[in-house]
Amino acid sequence: MPTADEIINAYVRIRDQKKELTDRHKQELAPFNEKLGKLEAGLLSILSANGSESLRVRRVRHTSQSVPALRPRIGIRSSHSVWKTIWNIC
Repeated sequence: MPTADEIINAYVRIRDQKKELTDRHKQELAPFNEKLGKLEAGLLSILSANGSESLRVRRVRHTSQSVPALRPRIGIRSSHSVWKTIWNIC
């Protein structure tokens, strides 16, 4: 049976490894989070300019996560070609 010291040392080692991994993931995800923020800001700008609550999107790739809401009850719907402009923001 392991001693209390062995258990504590293992716990501290795993905790430290977890922190390193978490820090590394934050750094790796930062560019993606920045691009998503720019895209969300672009959509919000379009919604504000149109006085709209939603835009219609012709094509959306299905993912396991839903598109974040920018305003209450927003469905992302857009039939015009704003995506090229928004993608150039990133």
